[in-house]
Amino acid sequence: MARYEHLTIFRNAIDLTVYIEQVVRNFSRYHKYTIGTRLREKSWDIVELIIKVNNNFFIYTVFRYPIDRLENLLAVVNSYLAHFAYANSFRLVQRILTGEGWIYEYLDFNNNKAIRLWQAPRYLRYLGSQWLWFKQRYPGSILMFRIGRFYEFYGQDAVFVGFVLGYTRLKPRFYGLPRCGVPVRMGDVTIKRLMKERVEIVIVEQTGDPLYHLKERSVYAHYIPDSGSKDVKSYKNGGER
Repeated sequence: MARYEHLTIFRNAIDLTVYIEQVVRNFSRYHKYTIGTRLREKSWDIVELIIKVNNNFFIYTVFRYPIDRLENLLAVVNSYLAHFAYANSFRLVQRILTGEGWIYEYLDFNNNKAIRLWQAPRYLRYLGSQWLWFKQRYPGSILMFRIGRFYEFYGQDAVFVGFVLGYTRLKPRFYGLPRCGVPVRMGDVTIKRLMKERVEIVIVEQTGDPLYHLKERSVYAHYIPDSGSKDVKSYKNGGER
């Protein structure tokens, strides 16, 4: 099926075009070839525009990370898990979680307890350690790592972004990894340009107060290019993309 055929707006545009053809058929000869012709042309222009836009549109699944709501979700899930543990309902818990595949984007589960996945652990004392933690959490993604007024890219991400987007390489900051950066005000433009390359993108923002002279960092958004019907859990477990 074409990408646009299931869209309500496309079906409505086709219905409108058919309706106009039926109405124009009853016009007088003069109006049929003046107003009627213009109405038919405009209706088909709408259909063609919908087709063109959707053929050029890159479909992404975007996960947002509202920290306050996620903390509430974590508390609620752990409350239920504790209750189910006493009720000896392990299979019920697994069935509930399997039906809500999106939850694995935000939480991991260990010993019947939910663990947050959006925030770097506080025991990480170095900037490079934080970046490495997020990179291992999102392998294969382009990591936009917020540092002050810039988003920075490291390692192969920096090589890719520098080559594709033409950003200038900077002096390495840690581990001797290649580095490049872009001002925060250009973040949205950078995301759109990366989306045209059909790559997975993760935005890591600074949050909270400095901890041991190091900012806490959390995921702000995760952009996943459409790649079939596999759910988030299978994707995270290394399923084919």
